[in-house]
Amino acid sequence: MKSKFFAMGTALAAGVMFGNANAAVLFSTSFDDGTDMSVITTNAGDTTTTFGVDYSAMGIPSATGTADTTGLRIDANIAAPADAQEVLVVVDATSVTLPSSFIMSFKAWANVSRIDGDNTTTEFIGGVANHDGTSTGRTNGNLTIVTGDGGSATDLRTYVDGGLENDLGTGIHGPALTTFNAPDLATAGILGTGKLAPAAQVTAGNGDTAVQDGAGAFEWIDFKAIVDGSTTMWYMNDELIVTHEGQAAGTAGVYYGDFFSSVALNSQFQYGIFDDLKITDIPEPASLALFGLGALAMIRRRK
Repeated sequence: MKSKFFAMGTALAAGVMFGNANAAVLFSTSFDDGTDMSVITTNAGDTTTTFGVDYSAMGIPSATGTADTTGLRIDANIAAPADAQEVLVVVDATSVTLPSSFIMSFKAWANVSRIDGDNTTTEFIGGVANHDGTSTGRTNGNLTIVTGDGGSATDLRTYVDGGLENDLGTGIHGPALTTFNAPDLATAGILGTGKLAPAAQVTAGNGDTAVQDGAGAFEWIDFKAIVDGSTTMWYMNDELIVTHEGQAAGTAGVYYGDFFSSVALNSQFQYGIFDDLKITDIPEPASLALFGLGALAMIRRRK
């Protein structure tokens, strides 16, 4: 029953995504500047948020489907004393009002410092939907985030309003997931293997050993959130991750954070890059299909 439910969900969502090619664009940015964006930090003194960064200077290739190499760079927990630092960059709710149903997509690149084969710190990258536009960190909205280095006991994490939802027994997660650890994300084909820092970074002093298979670092990850009222379906590289139930409205955007005590030994190589954020509407028939899926989920949970 579980596999059938998710197969139906995936098929419906695929119909939404592919049928949405000509949907109206509600908001888009390549992060050349911070127009109509809000930066929300837990500690502005130990984070940096830089728009219009030419990430090709760091040896990072252009994001899939993009025409240039400028984007947003976020650094968190840069220096001692180490403390949890989180950054959200969301669509400014005071200038852009999103409808109750929409699709958000963006590209994310996690860069990690590799010193003698050690990642030295674990940081998370991902996104948020149905956020209130002001709350910090993971305390509000529907989030899906993944570690850059694969160094956590739970590398893939999903949250609703601050609550961690990483119990496969609930039936809300995608069928490809067997655990939330990096090696299993590689086995599932969600994230890659044998990934190295770009050659230009190695020349500049970053390490030349591969990160943990299935870690988020050193590849462009395609994040997508399909939002229909209180339901948010999160995808990574076109693989369903989770179907969240949360608050029924809000804004959306990207997340980068470090909520552990470690600090990178060489922080110039530890950061997140974001590019090509786009929010489109959902044509009404597709929205109704997702509503039907939500009803099916409720029936399933009652059984």
